[in-house]
Amino acid sequence: MPGAILNPFRVLLLVLLLVLAGCHREPPPPEPVPVQGKVVCGSKPGIGVLVKFWPQGKKLKPIETACGEKGEFSLSCPPGSYKVTAWLPPRASAGPDPSGGKVAAPPRTDPVSVVIPDKYGRPDDTPLSVEVGESGNGRVVLTIPK
Repeated sequence: MPGAILNPFRVLLLVLLLVLAGCHREPPPPEPVPVQGKVVCGSKPGIGVLVKFWPQGKKLKPIETACGEKGEFSLSCPPGSYKVTAWLPPRASAGPDPSGGKVAAPPRTDPVSVVIPDKYGRPDDTPLSVEVGESGNGRVVLTIPK
């Protein structure tokens, strides 16, 4: 009965196919693209504001940057949807931000010129969001009302 005994080659081939079917790798994340923007608090530029992009639906780390003299920022991140948090670091000392990360900018020494409500510093509560396109975003304006 040659049909009753399995050929060792066929068994090995079957095992190899089952193993390969179980080996699924996550595709690498898309290449980062440039994002430039500005934070406006009321009618004032968000000087010294820390901005953090939180990826939605992806297993990527958040990306953080600090706003410069005109409230402008730039960063690179993969295309996709992001929740965005914004907060001012403490004036006297650097420490953890409200979302648990480390401060990316030195402590502020400028006089407080803007106030940001606490909800903008929490990824689950912030109303700010950005959709980053395949070629990046030329000019994102994040507006925080008074």
